Amino acid sequence: MKIASWNINSLRKRQDRLFAWLENTEPDIVCLQETKCTDEQFPALALQSAGYAAAYHGEKSYNGVAILSKTKLTDVRASLCDEVVDPQARVISATIGNLCIYSIYAPNGQAVGSPAYKYKLKWYARLRDCLAKKKDVAGPASGGQLLHKKRPATSEERDGRSWATQPDAKRVDLATGRVRPNGGLVVCGDFNVAPQDVDVHDPQLWRGAIMCSDGERAAFQQLCEIGLRDTLRLHPQEPGVFTWWDYRMLSLQKNRGLRIDAVLVNESLAKKCTASGVDREMRKGKDPSDHAPIWAELKL
Repeated sequence: MKIASWNINSLRKRQDRLFAWLENTEPDIVCLQETKCTDEQFPALALQSAGYAAAYHGEKSYNGVAILSKTKLTDVRASLCDEVVDPQARVISATIGNLCIYSIYAPNGQAVGSPAYKYKLKWYARLRDCLAKKKDVAGPASGGQLLHKKRPATSEERDGRSWATQPDAKRVDLATGRVRPNGGLVVCGDFNVAPQDVDVHDPQLWRGAIMCSDGERAAFQQLCEIGLRDTLRLHPQEPGVFTWWDYRMLSLQKNRGLRIDAVLVNESLAKKCTASGVDREMRKGKDPSDHAPIWAELKL
């Protein structure tokens, strides 16, 4: 299964690029950020014709997130789990097969120490707390009992074409009696943080700046500390692999970029990650997004 994440920086403006990329690369799941369109403007029918179901959460001109999938999406939620009302469309989650998928667009922060920066760190804390609660979906937990429920195979499974071929497995929490799915957790998006110096074209120049400050990196690291793995770093990469380049100063041509997008997975899925990378070519051409898609392949 191939899972990709792309800050498309205006879906309406780059819809043709998206559809051409989907046709050429055929990802199973795509998380989009900065769609910058209302739900009424989202091209759901066109995507359906292209073979993708969609869940989306947008607003006019700013932000906006979506999840595209070749298979059915359920349990769609356009917020974090803390029920805090946030007018900014930055999060959407859905269940696809036995996977819980998040598409997130983290706040930029504007400048270190600013009110926007403080909002960014608080937003990260909310995201971390929400994902920590979702750890139940990431695999077996201690003190539980597995139950396997047999079901008839679908036509796709009989033909060997479906990645969701495992029998339904659920875990009963002996403490609470709740039944929990035994699947995986995937968090994709534009995190607006370069997690390490290797993710920055000039670490010294960017030291302490927005997207590279100690506070932002610590916030990203806390996501890893609850059990998420950065799939790009699970496999060797050439030096200078980035996902964002400024439109100015020939940044792409000089490869003066940052890697601020990621596909994070829980530990059980990390063991099944066979490849990862960045589609740098999508940053080229006429009127591109300033981001390139990042992707991971999982053997499920």
